[in-house]
Amino acid sequence: MLIIGADPGGEGAFGLAIVRVKGKALVEALRETVDSVDDALAWFKESLKGETPSAAGIDTFLTWATSRAGWRPQDELLRSEYSSVSNSVFASNSAFGSMAIQGMALALELRRLWPGIMLNETHPKVLYFQQSQQKYSWGQGMRRWLEKALGMPSAFGNVDSHQFDALLSAWATAHCCGGLTPAWTHDLRNEAKNLIEPVGQTHYFWPTAVR
Repeated sequence: MLIIGADPGGEGAFGLAIVRVKGKALVEALRETVDSVDDALAWFKESLKGETPSAAGIDTFLTWATSRAGWRPQDELLRSEYSSVSNSVFASNSAFGSMAIQGMALALELRRLWPGIMLNETHPKVLYFQQSQQKYSWGQGMRRWLEKALGMPSAFGNVDSHQFDALLSAWATAHCCGGLTPAWTHDLRNEAKNLIEPVGQTHYFWPTAVR
């Protein structure tokens, strides 16, 4: 099973990843940093070599809200639950265009290319804290943590922060639909009603329940 990950950003800051899951193990991981949605789509198509990805994990807002400042219930839940890193969770009105607009643009294009692809929203900075109990502070320690989490020692010594976020997004998504254990069944998307869904059905799977 192939899962893709993306950390939408600007020029030289658009992280991409592809992971392959066989049985209950991650057996392959590719990563790249590009400049745009167009470059991302080209890299995915070239790297997949005709195979179809089952799911994509994207660090973006896959649903929108019409409430104050664009706050969504799932964001407010994360902000409350992980108060130590609450500054990493913000209203959609405060997001950079590269994250919010290019992220949705990528999601729309992925659904156009592969209509059956499952789309999963991710939040790498808060997820890293939830998993490691360490604040996101880019450096070699985070690279070593990633190698251990993905079960691929010495594979990511030169990974950049954008690729890290993309790999973490793909890894998280593999836990909810790719066969990695433990299975993540808590969908933060279910915590919210009356959201706008520009790309259709999406998910926001999280390792634990958030209340």
